[in-house]
Amino acid sequence: MNKRFRYTALGLLTAASLLLTACGGQGAQQNEHGEHAGHEDHEQTSGELQPIMQIKDFTLTNTANQPVSIEKDLTGKAKLVYFFFANCPDVCPVSHARMANIMKTLDENGLKKEDVQFVSITVDPENDTPDKLAEYMKQFQADPNEWAFLTGSDEDLAAVRDQFGVLAEKHSIHDISHNDRIFLLDEKNQVMNSYNMSDGITNDVIINDMKKLTNL
Repeated sequence: MNKRFRYTALGLLTAASLLLTACGGQGAQQNEHGEHAGHEDHEQTSGELQPIMQIKDFTLTNTANQPVSIEKDLTGKAKLVYFFFANCPDVCPVSHARMANIMKTLDENGLKKEDVQFVSITVDPENDTPDKLAEYMKQFQADPNEWAFLTGSDEDLAAVRDQFGVLAEKHSIHDISHNDRIFLLDEKNQVMNSYNMSDGITNDVIINDMKKLTNL
């Protein structure tokens, strides 16, 4: 892989990830924490996908209160990873609904469920217990074997966010500024692309990138 591309892409990804979307409350109305950079800043839009950065193994807790390792347990040639919180009143349920739609249309888009893994990671462990996440995921008809909703300690979750370059700033139970961005990982847990869900990205773009990874 071209080193110059790798470091340029990584730098742009990190810079874009530092910009936050506020969920609910005054932050959402005034967007006081800034808009996302446009996806054209770093998203790969055509041709072969190249690794942007490597995600190291981490272990969090699923809705069955069991430890889950992204390397050992969350297998799949294409993984979609999203950071959220269950009390989010706006962007999180919208992005989760779009992920649910992608999951429902895998077959018609030529993707096998066994090749795909969805992962949603809370930024609010104080409120998002395994039981609460088990209830929350029902609204998206999420199968826990295909879509993992994960929580953990403040320390463990912060370490995971650091790997992805994701920030979260809590103002109240319904107002946490965080990145409304889905990350696409390959089977080696390399970030291959990411999508600003607040910037008009279409499901077709995500699905086509998933195909590039599952058809290797």
